[in-house]
Amino acid sequence: MIMGKSEKAESRQESRGIPVIPDGIVFRIIEGEAVVINPRNKMIYVLNHTGAFAWQKVDGKNNVKEIAQMIGEEYRIDGTEAEKDLRELFEGLSNRSLISWNTTDK
Repeated sequence: MIMGKSEKAESRQESRGIPVIPDGIVFRIIEGEAVVINPRNKMIYVLNHTGAFAWQKVDGKNNVKEIAQMIGEEYRIDGTEAEKDLRELFEGLSNRSLISWNTTDK
């Protein structure tokens, strides 16, 4: 079976668990966007309004599907599309060590 990019991200994320913000990552919400700083690599990242909304829901309790549902409700978009986009966002954040994954149950 050949998996697309979002299917691969979904598979990896489901096996990882709940997204969490690692210790040391600093962020501020400025005019609706999230400015995220990773002091380990001295990089600054900016997330748009939707990304900032999702970022604020990464609390160690909400899983990807729950956050996607919140995005769908907040922005009145299809939940399936919100989840697909969120998985791609989280994959990028994870690759940059801006989120990690809690594998214990909620």
